[in-house]
Amino acid sequence: MPEPASTGAGRARRALYGLAQAATVRIMPPDDHGPQGWGSGFCVAPGWVLTCAHVLIRRDADGVRRWMGDRVRIGFQGGKRWSGRAVYALPGPKAVERWAAQADALAANEQALYPDLALVRLDGGFPEHDCVWLTDRSDPPLGPVGDETTAFGWWFDLISGQWEEWYGHCGIAGRNGRNIFRLGSGSSVPYGVSGGPVLDAVRGEVVGVVKAKRRGLDGGIAVQLSALRALDGAAPLYGSGLGPRPYAALLRAHDRWHHARQDPRDSGGGEVRETWADVQAELGSSVFGWTPVSRLKALELLSALPPPDGPDAVEGRVALALGGPALLRLPETEPLLTWRDGHGQLYDPAGLAEKRVFLHYLLLAAGDHADAAARAAREWAWAEARQLPATERVQLARSMPEQIPTLLLEIEETPFSYGESPAFHWWLRLVRDGGDAPVLLDKDESGDGVPAGRLADVLKVPLYRAFEAHRAARRLEVALPPEYFGTPVHNWRLSGDQSAPIGALREVVLRDVLRRGMRQDDEPEPDDAQRQKSASDWHLRWAASNGSPLRPLYIPEPGRPGRPGRSAHALAGQIPVLCHPAGHPEGRLMLQDVLTSGHGIALWRIGEHQDRACGEECVRFRGAAARLMERTPAGRLPARLLRWRAEAYWRGDPEAMALLALLHDDPTRPLPAHQEGPVESPGVDAP
Repeated sequence: MPEPASTGAGRARRALYGLAQAATVRIMPPDDHGPQGWGSGFCVAPGWVLTCAHVLIRRDADGVRRWMGDRVRIGFQGGKRWSGRAVYALPGPKAVERWAAQADALAANEQALYPDLALVRLDGGFPEHDCVWLTDRSDPPLGPVGDETTAFGWWFDLISGQWEEWYGHCGIAGRNGRNIFRLGSGSSVPYGVSGGPVLDAVRGEVVGVVKAKRRGLDGGIAVQLSALRALDGAAPLYGSGLGPRPYAALLRAHDRWHHARQDPRDSGGGEVRETWADVQAELGSSVFGWTPVSRLKALELLSALPPPDGPDAVEGRVALALGGPALLRLPETEPLLTWRDGHGQLYDPAGLAEKRVFLHYLLLAAGDHADAAARAAREWAWAEARQLPATERVQLARSMPEQIPTLLLEIEETPFSYGESPAFHWWLRLVRDGGDAPVLLDKDESGDGVPAGRLADVLKVPLYRAFEAHRAARRLEVALPPEYFGTPVHNWRLSGDQSAPIGALREVVLRDVLRRGMRQDDEPEPDDAQRQKSASDWHLRWAASNGSPLRPLYIPEPGRPGRPGRSAHALAGQIPVLCHPAGHPEGRLMLQDVLTSGHGIALWRIGEHQDRACGEECVRFRGAAARLMERTPAGRLPARLLRWRAEAYWRGDPEAMALLALLHDDPTRPLPAHQEGPVESPGVDAP
């Protein structure tokens, strides 16, 4: 263990080194044959170890250097060992083998193998273990040569004849091109340390991975941690790995682990355990009120948000938070792929209060998304903003646009009818996140109600006035009884017949009006157990959909007759896709099954179904639904569908425009109870 000076800072430094060493592991062969150490690695998230790809190249029985990452053992501090296998290699195993073959024939060029990273997943049931804190910065960790930077790993001590923990104060001596930096000559990097972490001991964060020693010299070279962003497009070597966005998934698991460790309940009242955030605070990492614990919470909230549309979306919000265009990254560094990457660009803002900048960025990332994660981020950020000085609070408020509202149209059937046509009452409200009560804009709840055939005409003026008065509203939620889910609301027009349908101008989604008042925590009535179960399933399925990649669950299964109960067996992230229209007798039964099973998201086809058997129109519909879900988080489905409808309308394809209807019924945003009260008129003339 390193022995810094015995001062307050020295005590924090020793604690920091202890945390880093506890998460540093030995990469070992899968059995007891051969050398019991190939290299080093370090735990970055529960069950995941980061190391260098070349560490997993070993000589086979014929002396040929081969990829051996299929089975390894991981040796932890204290002697515990656990099996695992490499799930990702950057570059892939064949490329690493080619580099190794060339290294045998010629003097090895360590930098020719790039980025030289591998992720090992521990086998199931792995023991509880520590994880390092990974920096979110993109800038190279350049600093003075000295003990500000320390490398960790395992090496074979010839004197003791044992593998021992190793550290070395090395400093940063400079850069060697893209994401490679030189370790200073303060320490000679021994065999076995490759793959270990490089720690910035001033900020208290891991900034790189030890790659190699310098030939014939002290010091070595290391891979900057931002090179791990190459994981974003990598395919797993086996299984499903970390899903479609492995880089974001890995960092999300990392941030959530550290956030959970800060929870007092995590200790269970047992031994006192300092966390990385505790030690970072003692090192003096707090900057103008943005403490390590504040950062923990912000990164945990950012990890739960819908992912950015691309690097431009992240860079744009960084620029806004910094007050204008900025040099966001140096040449030859990786793009900003996640909200976490953008957070790392905000440190030391010139002339700005750092805490306000971080809160501004969090609010911009949360944007106007209506899902629970975005609401939680906004609520926490505004609560934290109360601690800012008065001038900073005003500046933050002025820098943010007004909250994006939603229009909610509720339609309920009355006991009356016009011949064979049912009649309806309706209520139009303005809904904002943040706990504000919905505002009633217009209603018709008197008399016999509006005939079904006249709803579109009657609601044209109220909807037009509401959208004109609240132009920021980009979504119309229409709550209907399920038997009327076939109503093509997205084809309604706000003015004349020549205007664009509302579904090509705004997000239009449907909700189940019969779920009004359905709460997960209600005490079930003796005769209402099924409704209570549906409420519980509704919340559970919604949470699962927002935490999993979406994929379609076709109902009926293509090529097979429909059968009841298929939607009840949907897995996390599976979204029912019904090719029978909601007005079709079979479609109505399937939709009822979907709702009873607690689904808050579903897609179905608008139009006629030729007969019981599915035809080409069903194939087209299923393909459209699958494309809509591809790489789309649950919270972004309404926006994706709006883009689909708008593109179809403007290219003159009304059939595609009207093809899909979307149920997007969020249980965390319950329908308001009916209340007596005045109507707030938008005050806009009708078209």
